Amino acid sequence: MDLKVTRYEIRENGVATVWLDRPGRGNSWTSRMNAELRWTMATLDADPAVRAVVLTGGGNQFCVGADTKALDFYTETDEKYADTVNKPDFARPGHGVNPQFD
Repeated sequence: MDLKVTRYEIRENGVATVWLDRPGRGNSWTSRMNAELRWTMATLDADPAVRAVVLTGGGNQFCVGADTKALDFYTETDEKYADTVNKPDFARPGHGVNPQFD
């Protein structure tokens, strides 16, 4: 996956760091960020060398919440949010992370 709003690195000690990487927007959450984070976490989970994951934000903030500018699109058009996302990535958000939560 081509990461545009997140990034990660794995250190030799097995600690991976994942950044929400939109510091100019307070690392505000978007559907793209959701897809990238899910992909990254699945990639790290499948890597036996990764022992721990640290999630942080680029710049001075972790995450200010949803990107309201991105959400404005839905108030200015007739398109519905669910029709604009990649359904395979968002069909069951959170599903498969832990069987106790499914």
